[in-house]
Amino acid sequence: MAELSAKLLIETIPKWVNGEIAAQPQDDARATFTKIIKKEDGKIDWKKSAEIIERQIRAFYNWPGSFTFFEKNSKSLLLKIISAKIIKKDDLAAGETFFAGKEGEIEWRMMQ
Repeated sequence: MAELSAKLLIETIPKWVNGEIAAQPQDDARATFTKIIKKEDGKIDWKKSAEIIERQIRAFYNWPGSFTFFEKNSKSLLLKIISAKIIKKDDLAAGETFFAGKEGEIEWRMMQ
């Protein structure tokens, strides 16, 4: 987005300064509102599609972040997720998640 917006800005500002284009006000009648985002909104619901979860992780990157809990050695551990990528894996069952670290260093599968 940063690269695309920078290019668009360079193309648009001279046109605006020269009067070739005019600003258009937002149609407030079509504007929508959302709820106030809370920390708990970052918890991942694994019943949602991979596309929705990936979008949540991108949207909540800075705040509130995305997270989940998993059990290990009878303890509930918090796992913060800072990025995700949708990959097609034919060997995964529905509801199964797959985690791969940098260059495939780590692989984690979890059945929901």
